[in-house]
Amino acid sequence: MSNGVLWAVGPASLSTFDLNTGMRLASIGLPVGGVAQVTKDSEGRVLALRTDGSILTMRVPPAAGVLGLTNSAEDHVSSNVAPGELVSLYGIQIGPAIAASGKIDAANRLSSTLAETEVQFDGTSAPLLYAGTDQINLVVPFDVAGKTSVRVDVRQANKVVSTFLVPVVEAHPAIFNRGCGIFCAAIALNEDGTLNGPDNPAKRGSIVTMWVTGVGEFQPALVDGAIADAGAIPKLPMKSSFGSTFAYAGSAPGMISGILQLNVKVEHRDDDIFVLWAGGFPSETMFLYVTRQ
Repeated sequence: MSNGVLWAVGPASLSTFDLNTGMRLASIGLPVGGVAQVTKDSEGRVLALRTDGSILTMRVPPAAGVLGLTNSAEDHVSSNVAPGELVSLYGIQIGPAIAASGKIDAANRLSSTLAETEVQFDGTSAPLLYAGTDQINLVVPFDVAGKTSVRVDVRQANKVVSTFLVPVVEAHPAIFNRGCGIFCAAIALNEDGTLNGPDNPAKRGSIVTMWVTGVGEFQPALVDGAIADAGAIPKLPMKSSFGSTFAYAGSAPGMISGILQLNVKVEHRDDDIFVLWAGGFPSETMFLYVTRQ
């Protein structure tokens, strides 16, 4: 639950419910029939009236627990994690009552403990970017690489408040973006340092910079939680809908390990559609605006 919005599992989907207003959901994969109205009864159950007249009943978990996770560069629920991926966990009472932001420790790495909150992947503590009562932002440890699944333990004040298994994939690339409609608009800087957009497209032949997470392992290997230097490159081959040659595709200097900086040379195109592949794993489709002449 985040800001009064419950992430609840239905028979065929995971949906978001506004428990403060009972308004219609902004949902991912609505149950069959759609949802017309949502309310909460005296026993704490969420009652969703479908448009076909049937009622879907879901119970709000009475205790702390994780309800869902996302790639931090996406706005929908994810079903897996990749090495070095920035991930957000959402739930009920999974972190401190007073939110805390990530801190650099004595080893010059992002701390794996915030306000007595810790998240472990098969026993390895993940670097934490943020911890609040209903959301934790973290970086998946690189040592999940090669596994098919991993056990995640969320700890608060030395007690496990949530445990779950999640599949591991080689990559789950996602481009940081500034909002989605039909497609998402990438957070991208034109060569002159200005924000790329429909009213400020990149010039043909120029370099556009964007940032990605979830591309998997790097070589040489990056250290969990460390502030990255330039030079490490993804192990998986990278290509995009703009081609397979990049001016730069490597660790983002000055940013946390796990973020890829992508410098793309843009050419004349008939559309503004951009997709990135890490190996055989595609990102969501993005808008990257380029002049037509």
